[in-house]
Amino acid sequence: MPEAVVTLSGVTKSYPKREVLKGADLSVNAGEICALSGRSGSGKTTILRIITGLTSFQAGTLTLFGESSPQGLRKARGNIGTAFSGGFFDYMSASQSLAYYCALKGIPKGKRQDEIRHALELSGLSGVKIKYRNFSLGMRKRLAMANAMLGEPKLILVDEPFNGLDPQGVLEIRGLLRLLNETTGCAILLTGTERRLDENSIADSLYVIEDGRIRAVAKEGSAS
Repeated sequence: MPEAVVTLSGVTKSYPKREVLKGADLSVNAGEICALSGRSGSGKTTILRIITGLTSFQAGTLTLFGESSPQGLRKARGNIGTAFSGGFFDYMSASQSLAYYCALKGIPKGKRQDEIRHALELSGLSGVKIKYRNFSLGMRKRLAMANAMLGEPKLILVDEPFNGLDPQGVLEIRGLLRLLNETTGCAILLTGTERRLDENSIADSLYVIEDGRIRAVAKEGSAS
């Protein structure tokens, strides 16, 4: 049986005026690409924030790499990379941005240049000297994924990787996600506003979040 790197069981999350998650269940196995789709406000980002520890939940269980205790979860989160929007400085280049995050993540100085070079090569940003303020949307998304690669994570969380991109940008990001998965063996959990061909074509497992609950769906062209 494949080993799960993240499992949510019966997770609930409420804000003062709204119950977002009503017993959500989700499992992502080692080495797979998993897509979680849903409408805006359905709870996709909340799921990612729970996994990374940026927000709490009221009930249920979160297990990361076999750990579910508060201390175990803190340690396990060191194996997670995140590709979320924002978080970069306008005046920095791609390499400068990654150097900053290498230091922030505590990557040893002797490993930083190799990590940065590898991340830039995989993301297609090698040799790019312009500052972040002049990056296209596609370049910004690729830099976010390059940052997520630092530290050799076993799980990468990617929030809305295709949102706002033109068809060529979608192809580039889709190829990068598959390349990253194949070359590093890391699991990837990505979110999308709706179940699209972009997600369906690269994901091994598909889930939809509706009314606070998550259900698995069959890939197009596969048996249900």
